[in-house]
Amino acid sequence: MSSTSGALGLSLALLGLAAACAPLAPPGAPPESRGAAIWVYGAQRWTPEERDAELARLATFARRLYLSIEDGPRLLVDGPDGGRLGELLDRATGRFGLDVEAMLLQDPGGALDPAGATERVRRVVQYHAGRRARGQAGFAGLHFDIEPHSEATWACATPAEREATLRSLHEVFRRARVAVREGAAAPTPLLTAALPWWLGHLSVEVPAAAPAEWLRELDEVVLMVYGDPGGPLVGESVPAVVRRIDDPRLWRDVPAGRGIRIGLATFEHKDLGALRQTIAGVEGAFGARPGFR
Repeated sequence: MSSTSGALGLSLALLGLAAACAPLAPPGAPPESRGAAIWVYGAQRWTPEERDAELARLATFARRLYLSIEDGPRLLVDGPDGGRLGELLDRATGRFGLDVEAMLLQDPGGALDPAGATERVRRVVQYHAGRRARGQAGFAGLHFDIEPHSEATWACATPAEREATLRSLHEVFRRARVAVREGAAAPTPLLTAALPWWLGHLSVEVPAAAPAEWLRELDEVVLMVYGDPGGPLVGESVPAVVRRIDDPRLWRDVPAGRGIRIGLATFEHKDLGALRQTIAGVEGAFGARPGFR
């Protein structure tokens, strides 16, 4: 994908913690901002009126949504849940021109359960394929948010143990690729994943952490260049982002046709103007890198 002109490009994703993400997309936002992608949570609780209002706001700022389709252990593709999700997909893609990636596998324990993770992927692929067969909108991609480093055991794990965990996560993504190829007609959904910004540092001791390794099966990775709300700032400015990820180990040997996005957090910026400045500066700093999207 090529980035749009202006400050906001397709190479950047924004974290919106509020279910509505309203602060991210005020009415009247300039059209050059439509390249952004936004993580969206809690959409299953929107009323039809809220749904259209929030999609309208998001569409002023974003081109793509990473839409959570999980409510705890429940996948929102079955029965009434699937019907409501379908209505949201139809409105997002039809009326508002948004691409929607289904965000799933948000339990860090899924990294060690490739079989269970694959079954969830298959159910989502089946839902997508069924809608496409009926001439309805499907998912532009499947976006995975497994974060094994958030488990308590990660902090004290040895490099060998971390390598084993990440190899298991690689297997999750490999099986997901097979499930998509077997279950969805072309064009198949992209496979993307959110991963921590410090993979380059980790790859010194844990080779499986290198982005090039993830991109054997994934089409894109989104490096999460931000910290926790209320914690130390990580990606609050262009110099901060460059300091974190201007690391040759992150950009080495990226497979042809695969790419890296940079994820920023709204809560690390004082306002939308500051966020736009960071995005524009980051695009300027990394736009010429092979693999940057």
